[in-house]
Amino acid sequence: MGEPQYLAALDLGSYKIRLVVAEWTGGAYHVVGVGSAPSQGVKKGAVVDIEAAGAQIRTVVEQAERMIDRPIHGAFVGVGGESVALMETKGVVAVGHDDREIRQDDVDRVIEAAKIVNLPPDRVIIDVVPSAFAVDSLSGVRDPRGMLGMRLEMTGSLVSASRTAIHNVLRTLERADVEPYALVLPAYGAGWALLEGDERAAGTVAIDMGAQTTTVAVWQEDVLRDLFVLPFGGAYVTHDIAHGLGTSLEVAEELKLKHGTSTVGDAAESVVFKVPQVGRGTPLALSQVELAEIIEPRLVEMLTLIRDALADRGQLGLPAGIAWSGGTSAIPGFLPLARSIVHEQSRLVYPDQLGVRDPSFAAAVGMIEYAVRFNAFRLPDGVKTAARGSKRSAAMRREDADGGLLAKVKNWLSEFI
Repeated sequence: MGEPQYLAALDLGSYKIRLVVAEWTGGAYHVVGVGSAPSQGVKKGAVVDIEAAGAQIRTVVEQAERMIDRPIHGAFVGVGGESVALMETKGVVAVGHDDREIRQDDVDRVIEAAKIVNLPPDRVIIDVVPSAFAVDSLSGVRDPRGMLGMRLEMTGSLVSASRTAIHNVLRTLERADVEPYALVLPAYGAGWALLEGDERAAGTVAIDMGAQTTTVAVWQEDVLRDLFVLPFGGAYVTHDIAHGLGTSLEVAEELKLKHGTSTVGDAAESVVFKVPQVGRGTPLALSQVELAEIIEPRLVEMLTLIRDALADRGQLGLPAGIAWSGGTSAIPGFLPLARSIVHEQSRLVYPDQLGVRDPSFAAAVGMIEYAVRFNAFRLPDGVKTAARGSKRSAAMRREDADGGLLAKVKNWLSEFI
């Protein structure tokens, strides 16, 4: 077995910035380090303050470095927010070898061919995810490498985002001294990390309810068919609590996490706690029922909007129902409420790879899954992809010189820096 590689994934969430580091041995991976800090400079999945966000990224990197006892050089970086869009694409190339055996360079070329699409000038392609290949007349091929043929086709999903949003992310990473190995769509990896194969095949809606946005990913036949982002999340509940009780957002968030329930029926009148109010010396005595009376209407409103959006797209009746993740879904009583409003076949999914059932880490773990499953960062065996030292390894330098993925990523990123 070769020396393990270390893969890092950075999630720029609107409530928390999170970093997950996994050790990959080539056959399996397990999480060995995490970092988490309040999300400053990020709003609705987009960077709005480069300096503030960069400082928080440095904080989470330092936390993870202490846990794994090694420096971190770079990470797979999730790109989300309302500007992200998904569209179907297709590429076709002739096999480029005399012996007609399909190799990695043929796969790379057909993916590049799939990027030849007409996009508005303010948008940029950040990823192309293959769903299936065809070799000559043989369709439905998952991995064409090693097969013989003259013509290689690929169908898949093209992910694009706002050019401005990507520029801001890359500038922030530059300030934080974090090298972006790839910009990826967290929802894609999360589908593989959180959903079972038969769920993706039959048809499942995976919904990640974050702080300021809710990401909805629709899976059918093992393919991500649709993706859209709704402009609301758990922070709206926090704002309602702060406004209704005259307290700070920090206190409101703590109340939500410690005493909050999704419905009044889940709350207890006997549970009473003190709430400090802004500008008042005497704290307010509040019961859990009174807190739930603030939380429940906002959750009902958001779940109703999610249901209506799915109904408008004809995606409310998929056989495997809805899988919920994200911090908002962790509020006690959320699942019965979601079943009554959105879909009776609803369930909570957690990234068990962390060893802790924390739904808020779904996006970061999903990016690790993406990196491992789709070999998005192809480096020679033994290169520690998350390690930063005074000198880069000779193997990594050869990869750059040979036109490897890291060199390609750097060339592509140079358009935005």
